[in-house]
Amino acid sequence: MRQVQFFALPRAIQERFLAATAGAAPPLPLAYKAMGRPPPIGWILSALVAGGALAAAVAYGYGDAKSPFALAPTYMMGVYAVAIWWLTFSALEVIGKVIQAGMVPFRRGVYLFPGGVIDARSSRIAVTRLDELSRSELLPQGAGIRLVFRRRTWEFPLFDRTQGPALVEALGVHQQKLRTALEANSQHDVALLDPLVDPGIHSPLTPTAPLQRRSPGILRHAAWVALLPALGLAWPVFTVRNSASERQLFVTAHAANTPDAYLAYLVAGGARPEVRDALLPRAELAAAQRTGSSEAVAKVVIAHGNTPVRPELEVALRAMLLAEIEAAKKQGSATAIRNLGKRLVRRDLVEGELAVALHDVYLEALERFKKQAPAGDDELVPFVKRLLSHAEKNGPRVEVRFRRALRPTVAATDDIIKKNPYYRGSSYLPSRYFTPERAAPRETAAFDRLKARFDHLFPKDIIEVVRGASIDDPTATYPTVTTPTVFFSHETYLGGAFATRGPPGVFAGVGIVFAVSFRLPNKPTTLDVQHSVWQVPDLARIQQERLEPEQVYELMATTAFERFSQKLQKRWFETP
Repeated sequence: MRQVQFFALPRAIQERFLAATAGAAPPLPLAYKAMGRPPPIGWILSALVAGGALAAAVAYGYGDAKSPFALAPTYMMGVYAVAIWWLTFSALEVIGKVIQAGMVPFRRGVYLFPGGVIDARSSRIAVTRLDELSRSELLPQGAGIRLVFRRRTWEFPLFDRTQGPALVEALGVHQQKLRTALEANSQHDVALLDPLVDPGIHSPLTPTAPLQRRSPGILRHAAWVALLPALGLAWPVFTVRNSASERQLFVTAHAANTPDAYLAYLVAGGARPEVRDALLPRAELAAAQRTGSSEAVAKVVIAHGNTPVRPELEVALRAMLLAEIEAAKKQGSATAIRNLGKRLVRRDLVEGELAVALHDVYLEALERFKKQAPAGDDELVPFVKRLLSHAEKNGPRVEVRFRRALRPTVAATDDIIKKNPYYRGSSYLPSRYFTPERAAPRETAAFDRLKARFDHLFPKDIIEVVRGASIDDPTATYPTVTTPTVFFSHETYLGGAFATRGPPGVFAGVGIVFAVSFRLPNKPTTLDVQHSVWQVPDLARIQQERLEPEQVYELMATTAFERFSQKLQKRWFETP
């Protein structure tokens, strides 16, 4: 098979082929089949590739929040323009080629000439010589003839079915003539069979200039025409694509309804105000609420404090803070509530409830005190109420300060003891057993008993009794207090002389005057208890147990402190 371009042939051959196909000059066609030009596959493929490239560019990153092309950057308009130009140009070429194929001076189709089959569906003509024919056969019912070549099979219709056998026989004859002419290298004989072969004899009247191809305007200006849709559609494609992609980003984020999804939407370029101002804060609030941490919720409130949903976020935070306050209240601890108040990020939202919760702890402490307070004392409960009120505002510290004194009778009693006939040395002088060093352990025991009673009734974060500095000057007045203070005074006096014969010894009687004054800062009222204890030596016990003077006086002093402690507790507490 050979191919020739009709418009590249000499004018004589062109005219000869036109006359032959028209049946005006030999060789005449033996059969003819009208056929359109094969589509321009190359340009069709080019258009498909261009359309695919445009679709790929539009789809790249579409609706994908992780892609930097979720919303295409501006320069992608150039990519779209190139792809649209390429697609339009290819489509115009397809159309132009189809039009151009019809712009030939001969009737398009496939011809069967004595020399072979000529495919003249366009200006590019393909010739299959008859010497390559393998076999020829009639179609069923003689409707046509089939020619089988090595590479192609052709079928031609027959308008006169009775001529089919004759045509098959004639083809054999023509095939033999062509072979003979080719073997003899006779161009003239070949030309008698093939209209595309130059016979060597030309009419002097035939023009010498070849017929020229006519090109449709769509082909001549395809490149420039393609610019119009490229420039006109690039921006709409860019705008519509980004709008649709943004909508898909939003649908995906809204379906997930998580902070990460909404943040990914915003990072990808989404700009819907409802995402930034409402949906993202609500999603972060829900995530923070699942942690059960008010601190996490408070961070959300702070981060989105300028959004329209701020009141909604604060309501949610307040609900969590109130729940934490209720949990702290169940502990019954002022410390738990105070610590909660210290760590709350937005304490202002529950300041009142926090104060009420703390106040309730002190009210409960007051109620506990009332249940065990001695009846008939109109000063005690109001005083403790003021004490708890002060502790609620200023802290639980209550100091106990001791003040000790010795009356002048102590020295006189020492003289009396010395003059007694049963006096047996300085170990029997009573004053030596009432020095500050001797009094300190008795004060400590009294303090421990008082502290234990307070600790039993009040948690340490409500009332905490501590030992304050002693008052060394027995004549000094009580100082003005800045902390609730229990002034514990005791004054010792001695008198009398009580002698024993076995073992011989002489002892004085011991009296201690106790005065306790409980005072609050900036409060004129005090809670006072006074009591005196007088004891004489138990001579029978001294003789029976042979007690030493130190034991005798320590026993009387300790007993006096214990009796007063019981008196004090009965005064302040119902049960010692």
